[in-house]
Amino acid sequence: MELKKGLVFALVSGEYSDFGITGLFRVLESFDLQAERELVVRSGSKPDFLGCAVIRHLLLQGKIEELPPVEIHIDDIESGDLDGTEDWIMEELEATRDIERWAS
Repeated sequence: MELKKGLVFALVSGEYSDFGITGLFRVLESFDLQAERELVVRSGSKPDFLGCAVIRHLLLQGKIEELPPVEIHIDDIESGDLDGTEDWIMEELEATRDIERWAS
């Protein structure tokens, strides 16, 4: 699977009630995800943590960057109840901007 420069993708896990978005990333340099995965497998990464190891590898290689997430609930937009949303969003950005969780 080739991921092209400029693509934004969500890293997701789980199904149904366990579904979650782990992070948002932008591709900085086009690459073949399968080929990058094979490089990580050959380096000896354990299968239990292979997904995280591949993301870490791509971050360290400068092929992707993590985007700071911003969550805005559709109901708040519809109701117009947006007072204080900007402060909350900035707190969320600061709390989730830690790329080192992938690179350590």
